[in-house]
Amino acid sequence: FEDLNPHQSAFQRSFTTDVKVCDEIQRGLRFLRLQIEATENMAVTDLQPGGKWGLEVRLDDLGNHVKSLELSLVEMNSHWDA
Repeated sequence: FEDLNPHQSAFQRSFTTDVKVCDEIQRGLRFLRLQIEATENMAVTDLQPGGKWGLEVRLDDLGNHVKSLELSLVEMNSHWDA
């Protein structure tokens, strides 16, 4: 990796926000995967090309969808524990 802008701090780089969004999406997906794998008779399957998301996905759309799924699962878990 060759830094083409060594004079810029991490906060001045234009892609920093996208990297943070990707990190949050990855965290959400790990949480969902762990929850699915902890459930009996459920498994995570690989995404097939041409499925609901196709090959192109807007980062903000994916982030919103993962966050929505995560919140729904947390809510279901809280009702289950009650």
